[in-house]
Amino acid sequence: MIGNTANYSTLLIFIVSFVLPFQAQAFFDDFLYSEFARMERVSDQTMQQVIRELRRQRHLQQQQQEKLDKAKTPSKNALSSSALTKEDKVLQVESSKAFWKGDYATVLKIQTKLSFKGIPAAFDSLGTLYESGRGVEKNIHQAFAYYYEAYRLNGGRHDGNIMRVADYLANQGDIKATKISGLLHLRRAEREVVKPWSPFQASYVQTTIDKSTDLLTRAYNMGDIGSAIPLASIYNNKKSFPKSFDQEKHKYWLNKAQDLKDKQK
Repeated sequence: MIGNTANYSTLLIFIVSFVLPFQAQAFFDDFLYSEFARMERVSDQTMQQVIRELRRQRHLQQQQQEKLDKAKTPSKNALSSSALTKEDKVLQVESSKAFWKGDYATVLKIQTKLSFKGIPAAFDSLGTLYESGRGVEKNIHQAFAYYYEAYRLNGGRHDGNIMRVADYLANQGDIKATKISGLLHLRRAEREVVKPWSPFQASYVQTTIDKSTDLLTRAYNMGDIGSAIPLASIYNNKKSFPKSFDQEKHKYWLNKAQDLKDKQK
């Protein structure tokens, strides 16, 4: 009996010392950014608890990845390079050659023609010309309009150009750009929330949502009453933005949004 007990004890030690750590390590490899990635944090939990938790988190991350993949699906309005006709592709090549030669008049002519077909890249190119003043008189507001159209046609993706110009115009006191900039920062924070956890994600999301809140508040104070709606949403989104969750502020902006509905009646 004693011998059997000793054998069971030896087997248990072997499992705890070698089998479970090996099994857990496989999960750790899959969850490099999870809160259990640091081995020293496992000391107060049994290995089986850790494994169960890792399995749960893997399931959650798979769900989040599915949402990301769905969000990346091009909208009906988006025209990718693969959707361009042979003639369009030839024109794009000619435009690129003209750009590097400094022949911006030709670039403007070609990209204007392509923009009539609703090609997002054409609007981005026109925005670049007007933002930099190449071949045309520099006009940031015109660039903003072209970048916004490219962003819209791309289904709300590729927000680098529109966000840069919107932030610039917001600093100049443009009310429309201030609101759009606030909404762009909000959308970016929402996209980051569903990504797999990383050490800097929470900080980045909070910084971005704080920026959005500031811009939307400024837009409201400048006269854009509609900015109250996304502000009310931010302060009520405990799951995505827990540090910004504030029921009093949510009710405050909800009442402001109600004022907008009353005026529209």
